[in-house]
Amino acid sequence: MKPRLPVLLGCLFATLVHPQVFTLEEKKRAEDGDSLAQYFLYFAYSTGSGVKVNHEEALKWLIQSAESGLPKAELTLGTMYARGQ
Repeated sequence: MKPRLPVLLGCLFATLVHPQVFTLEEKKRAEDGDSLAQYFLYFAYSTGSGVKVNHEEALKWLIQSAESGLPKAELTLGTMYARGQ
């Protein structure tokens, strides 16, 4: 299997420059299919970063992000399934 270092570094870099607090602009991008915005909405709803904690909404955005192919979301979702969460 070929290493996916560039993708992993991209996710790390995106975490550093992408807002991690809920915004209406972020929600609009997520609704338009932006997998990174979907992941950050998962983060916002699961931690209460800018919105009230809502685990159902968080899971919805995490699944959408993983289905869009974002490696970080796939890993997070897979880890949750493996732990039985």
